Amino acid sequence: MIAVPEYLLPYAHRTKIVKEAVSFDLECTCGCSDFALLKNSFTAEEERVLKEYEQSFPNTGWHTVYSEKGEDEKPRFYIKRLFFFKQYLVFPQAPVFADIKVIKAICKSCGKEILIFDSRLHGYDSIESSDEKKAYIPHFNENKAQDGNVSVKIEQNDEADVDSALSLRKQDVGSFV
Repeated sequence: MIAVPEYLLPYAHRTKIVKEAVSFDLECTCGCSDFALLKNSFTAEEERVLKEYEQSFPNTGWHTVYSEKGEDEKPRFYIKRLFFFKQYLVFPQAPVFADIKVIKAICKSCGKEILIFDSRLHGYDSIESSDEKKAYIPHFNENKAQDGNVSVKIEQNDEADVDSALSLRKQDVGSFV
């Protein structure tokens, strides 16, 4: 059975548990349920670095990319040339901030910030989160905040026992994530 994450317990109201999922409405400790919902965004410099990173990927043409474990137990990637010969590929190291996802809610009444999800701390991705990733300070664009009530649904992920898939649904606002 899945439960409300401990860090969200003070804010979870109208909790429903169905099979391998738990859902609840977010409510601030001040009693307000109206929030500005924000997800992290990249600065102009980070956007530039991401674009350079994506452009540095090896050109594989129309070939399928395969993987195998190397002698060091790390994955190696390759394409097949003439059906027999392997051409190994070297992919660039992703910028530390590239796959970080953070969602927070700011109470419209008292201004309290509630961390809903941070991929460096929660879910399957947190297992391999480095100290460098944890030290990164995410940026939020206040102009892109969505206002409204927040409902959270957490489902058990069958692929890994340690993982919970988080999906958020904004009531009366539409999809956010």
